[in-house]
Amino acid sequence: MTAPRDFTDDIAALLRPGGILVLRTPNINSAVAKLAGARWEWLSPPDHICMFSAQSIGSLLRASGFGVLRMQTAHGNTSNAWYEVLRSWALLALRPKSISGQPKVSLAAPRLFAYRRWHRTTKFVIEMGSKPIDCVVSPPLARLGTEAELVVVARKLDKEATEALNS
Repeated sequence: MTAPRDFTDDIAALLRPGGILVLRTPNINSAVAKLAGARWEWLSPPDHICMFSAQSIGSLLRASGFGVLRMQTAHGNTSNAWYEVLRSWALLALRPKSISGQPKVSLAAPRLFAYRRWHRTTKFVIEMGSKPIDCVVSPPLARLGTEAELVVVARKLDKEATEALNS
């Protein structure tokens, strides 16, 4: 999706007032996004071109005539957070340096190794080894709104409510 406002406007046009929209999207303000930095798994086009925080997705939906009923963060279907952080740090350490000696900043590389046996085995070992930590850390991250995924439930407002909201 390259034009989020057009997308939400199109969804609003399809729904009657009172219609419900449920969406999930990566949370750019998540703890794993901040720890992984530019090598976060979801910063690799074409998976997700536009990234959202709770504030930005809320503003986008309100501008398109939706009222946010519920917004929360969840672990979602992302990789284990600790695997993601370790993967991003390893990629950062292994990537070529610029002339100044500083690592080049870029979006995450495509998942070149995702289907190779060594990659799957490494990921499995890290995920299983860190599962107890993830089970302890995930609930507080969700309460703080810093889990990896935003889950939003919104209702299309009627014309008067939309005008009142946007004025």
